[in-house]
Amino acid sequence: MDSVAQLLLSDRVLGHVARSIPYPGGSKQLRDDVQISPVINSRIFRIYVRNTSAQNALRGASLLADRLLAERTQLLQEEVERHRAQVDAKLNTIEQSLESPASRNFETPEPDSEAQKASSLVVERQELMGELAALSANSPQPGYISTSAQLAQGRSRSGLPIFFGSALAVGIVAGSGVSYWRESTLRSD
Repeated sequence: MDSVAQLLLSDRVLGHVARSIPYPGGSKQLRDDVQISPVINSRIFRIYVRNTSAQNALRGASLLADRLLAERTQLLQEEVERHRAQVDAKLNTIEQSLESPASRNFETPEPDSEAQKASSLVVERQELMGELAALSANSPQPGYISTSAQLAQGRSRSGLPIFFGSALAVGIVAGSGVSYWRESTLRSD
């Protein structure tokens, strides 16, 4: 999560988005307007952008999420390629060792140790070939956007019913308090 948050706030993501919109105040202002909220006990986080312009906030949040996934995909693919190169190098070393038994340097001159060494190299080669196949078959997943940002079209609730409902609740609580106070003073007299 920390590495994803760092990537989100980096110039590769945040800076690129601020320049491409163009965001008022540039990348510094966008950094101030962004809030990252991780969901506890998960690998999920929310990206909020607050701005005086709803359009800027919406565009900022949407583009940040899209750019973050694109950059994460690229970084994961680069990591897979580095890993594939390491596996290929190990595999080439094993192939060379298996092809030229004279160049192998064994600790003991016993023939059984050479056979055991060759057998372990064959097993390691099979494991590496399986790893290469898995790297080719599985593409890296950078994550996904579960809900895209949407601009509110109007108020979801009007203020008048909320005002009257709140006033009614306050009235009931106040009336109950006054009633209890009067009853307790009448009992004491």
